[in-house]
Amino acid sequence: MSEGDGGPRLVMPAPAKVNLVLCIGGTREDGFHDLVSIFQAVEIRDTVILSTLDAPEIRVTASDVRLPCDERNTAYRAARLLRDAHAPDRGVKIYLEKRIPAEAGLGGGSSDAAAVLRGLNALWGLGLSTEALLPFAAAVGSDVPFFLSAGCALVRGRGERVEPLPCSLDAHLVIAKPAVGVSTARAYAELDALRAGRVPEPCDDAIATMRAALERGDRAGVVRALRNDLEAPVLAMHPEIAGLKAELLARGAEGALLSGSGSAVFGLFATEDAARECAGALAERWPWVCVARPWRSR
Repeated sequence: MSEGDGGPRLVMPAPAKVNLVLCIGGTREDGFHDLVSIFQAVEIRDTVILSTLDAPEIRVTASDVRLPCDERNTAYRAARLLRDAHAPDRGVKIYLEKRIPAEAGLGGGSSDAAAVLRGLNALWGLGLSTEALLPFAAAVGSDVPFFLSAGCALVRGRGERVEPLPCSLDAHLVIAKPAVGVSTARAYAELDALRAGRVPEPCDDAIATMRAALERGDRAGVVRALRNDLEAPVLAMHPEIAGLKAELLARGAEGALLSGSGSAVFGLFATEDAARECAGALAERWPWVCVARPWRSR
């Protein structure tokens, strides 16, 4: 923590994530789908800068001018929920240095919100545990609870049930995003249409296989266990995303998968040299490409 122009200032990292497994269950009574997923945070991150204000206001600005900075912004909503519950007389200025692209399935907005919750807990001296922050995280969005700890975790329900997992994955990831974004609502609707009322494929074996591979640091086992139930409908909707996945595999990825509802696709590589060679080639055709390592819990 440092002293800024308006008082104490805190800089928080907000890592992206990929889904190594994403199983979509049936529709719940509340209209949402049950999900079971294994999230892996990765070393591409936004930076969230928090500065105290004398007035009880929340001000959000961002490096990406296209980003809404009002109640539509997850960081804003997280700050408002925590302030209203625990610090109604406090104010904060939030600056989002964006590196994680939007509409990518990489969790950038959710990670920003979690960074705000963790950061304001420290900045305002609230002394809340991670468990006490979970209801605020879940109220903001499905992926936010995971990012309170990041690392690697098994996530269930709507995303509110998070079980940290040991992970020894030694891999380099190439993550690339085409210009197109994906509507999450449409991806789920297309999945439901594809299933045509059939019972979703069980997920227990996929989760158990991935967990065991992660614990062993078995990259080949991780590759074999990759699964995303949203991938088939999204690739059918957007052939360019299917082309991106095919190009990752053709350029040496041991395995590749859509992250979340997309539109980003990641590939796993054994070495940094191989990953960077692939990323350099992809960057000639695709608008956003990066090389990242798994993010360990901090």
